[in-house]
Amino acid sequence: MNFLQSLLIIAIFIFFSSCEFSSKGKWTDSDKKKAMEQINIAEKKTSSKFSLKFKNCVVETLESKYESFADADSDRMGAAQAIKNCRKKISEKGSWSDSDKEAARNDLKRDITDEMIQDCIISSLENEYNSYFEVNTDKTSENTEKLSGIMMDCLLNK
Repeated sequence: MNFLQSLLIIAIFIFFSSCEFSSKGKWTDSDKKKAMEQINIAEKKTSSKFSLKFKNCVVETLESKYESFADADSDRMGAAQAIKNCRKKISEKGSWSDSDKEAARNDLKRDITDEMIQDCIISSLENEYNSYFEVNTDKTSENTEKLSGIMMDCLLNK
């Protein structure tokens, strides 16, 4: 091998080792940024407000499933599934996780058997609090009054 061939091989090696490529579970910063930009666009189009925690969950879910953002972007059903999965895991005001809703319903079932009243209470709580954990940890008198008001509104407006 002559000197020029050696230099060419070294140059090619340096070029390819300096280029970043995404892979499943390890996307480039550029691919993560593109995914986040698409989530922000969807947020605006749907007049939604997604938490950063939720957005990061979606990006991480897509990254774990696809080789690159381009692959994820070409599979709309897969992206929709990633959003559904994150909605199940992450609670926020106005959009509780399935597990938070289930925990609230299980607690309510002990005292309130009417499902319409349970639905009213859960929906009201979801619109006032970031999570069911938040409902249960705020022991202030103001919160107790707020909870009593929600319960009475739902019981009386059946």
